[in-house]
Amino acid sequence: LMAETKRRGIHYDVVNSHYWDAGWAGQRIAEEMRIPHIHTPHSLGAWKRKNMKGSREEVERVYRFDERIEKEFLVYRNCDHVIATTEQQCELLESDYGIPRSHVTLIPPGIDELRFTPVMPLRLNEIRERIGFGPHDVYCVGRAATNKGIDLLISSLPALRALVPDARLKLAIGADSERDRERVDSWQQLARDLDVEDAVHWLGYVSDEEMADYYRAGGVFALSSRYEPFGMTAIEAMACGTPTVVTIHGGLHEAVDFGTHALFADPKEPGEFAALLAMPMRHERLRERLSVEGARFARRQFGWTGIARRTLATFERYRGIYDVPDDFAEATS
Repeated sequence: LMAETKRRGIHYDVVNSHYWDAGWAGQRIAEEMRIPHIHTPHSLGAWKRKNMKGSREEVERVYRFDERIEKEFLVYRNCDHVIATTEQQCELLESDYGIPRSHVTLIPPGIDELRFTPVMPLRLNEIRERIGFGPHDVYCVGRAATNKGIDLLISSLPALRALVPDARLKLAIGADSERDRERVDSWQQLARDLDVEDAVHWLGYVSDEEMADYYRAGGVFALSSRYEPFGMTAIEAMACGTPTVVTIHGGLHEAVDFGTHALFADPKEPGEFAALLAMPMRHERLRERLSVEGARFARRQFGWTGIARRTLATFERYRGIYDVPDDFAEATS
């Protein structure tokens, strides 16, 4: 990359890296080119390790958190600025990594406000008929990762069906690796053990073109993660007008008004989470309020147009703070 950049006489104004491993590479590139490095972590290793199941030794063997956390610290300390996605992340950067608040700007991820929108009732009925959803279906989309809490959502289903007998789960879970497929197998066995396998529908991969309609079709959207740095899928669902229940183990629940924008609960407590999933199904006025106000909130707070302006403004603060090396001077002349 460096050789090709020099050969073509290209000069970049800023390096913007995402996630710790890209941050490690981005810092080296920025130092070589003598340009600012602005890093967005998305998730934090120290926080993620605290929330992982299993022994410390087992978790370290699989995820190598010691190496990750050490490199995260160096990236956060040495980069010119950090963009955090939640207030909780700002606090953890200070408490767990010693990064002062003045070194961090809070900018959440953005959504495509032209793509993720509510639809008219007639159109919603057509979508549900086409893809086989009903008003008491709980939709969830995500990777086949332990932290996503799919097993916790399945564990809440018996209690949910006690409140809403025809409730079902519609799970769009991606499973690309052998480990992912084994995890999905274990979740399917859990559904059998709980005698709810007929009410759990495994959708597999949903294309980008269809994603908005699947969000719209759910009676409720569930984000049941054990830990979730932000929760973009929940924001996309809210923008589509779907009542949403989010985990308390993450930053998003701190941003929403309970009962107005969304609901939140602890997915590690199956009865509690089930009760919150049932509320929009059983109470029409609540369902309507969550649908309307949740969509307004998602679009106004997380629409990509506004988020992009804030991100570019942060880049502008740091653009040109270093002298350009001779190798790159010709590209800026």
